[in-house]
Amino acid sequence: MHRPQTMNEYIELVQQAIFEVDELRVAAEWGADDGEGVGFEFTEPLNAQLRQLVEDLTTNHHVFGGGDLALMTLVRTNARNIPFKNLLDIINQTHRLGLET
Repeated sequence: MHRPQTMNEYIELVQQAIFEVDELRVAAEWGADDGEGVGFEFTEPLNAQLRQLVEDLTTNHHVFGGGDLALMTLVRTNARNIPFKNLLDIINQTHRLGLET
């Protein structure tokens, strides 16, 4: 997967990640009934950080470049429970390197 070329593409990518996190949270809650939902507490803070990123992007308060997004700490710690980790990696790479030109 390549980095997005436009701000709209980047925002759509982050919104897709929010959707995936929401789906993961619902699945984890469903599994919690069976005792299998343990270990997915990271979904709420990850969701909040992604939503803040969308807010920053849409209000032109996001600054590209520098180090990793703060949410990557959650991603790395919980990588085995995140089937869409590559999507989050692309979001982070775009933050670090900017839009694809």
